[in-house]
Amino acid sequence: MATSHLLALRRSVTLLVIFAVIVLVQGPLRIIGFRSGYKLGHTWHKLCRWAIGMRVRYHGSISLESPTFFVANHTSYLDIPALGSLIDGTFIAKSEIKSWPMFGLLCSLQRTIFIDRDWRKALAQRKQLYKRLDDRDSLILFPEGTSNNGTFTRQFKSALFSAADWNLNGQGLAVQPITIAYTRLDGIAMGRRLRPLFAWYGDMVMLNHFWTLLGSGSLGVDIIFHSPVRLKNFGSRKELSDHCEQKVSNGLSDALSGRV
Repeated sequence: MATSHLLALRRSVTLLVIFAVIVLVQGPLRIIGFRSGYKLGHTWHKLCRWAIGMRVRYHGSISLESPTFFVANHTSYLDIPALGSLIDGTFIAKSEIKSWPMFGLLCSLQRTIFIDRDWRKALAQRKQLYKRLDDRDSLILFPEGTSNNGTFTRQFKSALFSAADWNLNGQGLAVQPITIAYTRLDGIAMGRRLRPLFAWYGDMVMLNHFWTLLGSGSLGVDIIFHSPVRLKNFGSRKELSDHCEQKVSNGLSDALSGRV
């Protein structure tokens, strides 16, 4: 499929304007310690989704419990505005993203929690997650740990479910599995051959991928919100992780097959 460089240019300029406004508004709010300012990210994600040309349909009900621990499959950097435009929550991301040009700054302004794979830091990172949950911040996690080609899900890493241990008044934390499926291009069902337009994985060069994406028309996304569960309903975090993985995987299969 040919890339429209004019469309890509128009969208990229629009995104740059949005990014500039984000920095000019949320930067000072962060400096003065205005904690609630990060909630503007919900609006920024909606604007970015619009600028990119994403058309999101969601199925099921979004948990209204505050906080909720949302866990989703991971296909692309597009997952961020897709979910962020629907959920008022804080993303959990790998520490490397903090050093990425522009994206690292934007993530920091939204109070993203950056986690390290060093097991020696696990306790400190769990305390950081608990602190956010104590503040009633919902969390959004991609438990595969990396992105993939959008056709299947990778195994969920149960160690990343440590936030599910958080408990308040014996109720336990609501954990909601979410399926993200990239299904349409300009309103037409998209086959496996075109899925790399959305999916960013392996050794793809991000700048080249993003430019092609911006020049590729209207991008259709289906997001399925499965029923929330709690750790106390399972024997271990591993069982909870396996349950969420199965729900998300089945949802992806249904969405790609046009059954949602």
